[in-house]
Formats: sequence, C-alpha cells, structure tokens
Amino acid sequence: MLIQLIYASQVSSDFSEHEIPELLKTIRPANAKLQITGTLFYLGTAFLQVLEGEAHSVDGIYARIAADKRHTQVMTISRDPIEERSFPNWTMDFATIDPVEAGEIIGDPGFFTDGASVQLDSHRANRVIAAFRSPKWKQSGASLLAPTARRRQ
Repeated sequence: MLIQLIYASQVSSDFSEHEIPELLKTIRPANAKLQITGTLFYLGTAFLQVLEGEAHSVDGIYARIAADKRHTQVMTISRDPIEERSFPNWTMDFATIDPVEAGEIIGDPGFFTDGASVQLDSHRANRVIAAFRSPKWKQSGASLLAPTARRRQ
C-alpha cells in the first residue's frame, strides 16, 4: 500500500542550511533504493517534508527522522493512503522558501517566523505544497514558490 506522510519539525540549533546539499546527497540514493519519493522544504527554522512510498518504508524513514538530532518537535501532519504519488520523479525534491512568503501563502505572514511551524495543520501544509507545485510559480523551466525560493534536484 502506498502512503503519503507529511510532517513538520523545527530545525535544531546546531544545523545550518549549508549542510543541506550533503544531506540530500546522502538521502537521495537511500530513498531511491527504498522507492521513496517526496519533497523537502527548508523554511529557515523549520522543515516541511512529504514522503511517499510503501507504508513500511515510509514509516521506517520517518522513525529515523524523528530520532535525528537535526530535527526537534517532529510532528506528523498527515499519513494517508494514496493511489498515486504526487512526486513520482523525485527521490527528494528540495526548496528553500522564505518563511514570510510561506506564511503569506497560508494567510499568516508571521507563522513560520514565530516558530509555530510544528503547529502546522494539514490544510496549511497542503497550501504550501500546492503553491510549490502550481504552474503559476513556473519560471524558466524551474518551479519556484517565490522569487527567493530555490529548488534543487
């Protein structure tokens, strides 16, 4: 059974954005081996991530994430069965999103700057994810959430 799991977490104080490329270099091959797809959003002080795949694989990865010292206050937003993947071609897509712009998408500009991301509900998380995937944000063949968002494959 395929599932999609969405979670949010606070970034630990000893993790910095410059470590993300190395993190992606490690997790992408591991995800490919387990047939996990998804996307990771970095919002300055928070992560928002979508994981898709077989339930046992997704749950195993999520358990490791919950124990990972780079994350604090890990919170499951949703865990649902899916018919098809939303990110079928990405072992882990990635975007850095300006926290204020992400807050504007959900109608609360201070939400991500106030450290409330672990209180993110399914509706708000899906608004950020949908904005990221929206053709409205496509520019020059790259999908951008906003001018300050960066997407890496």
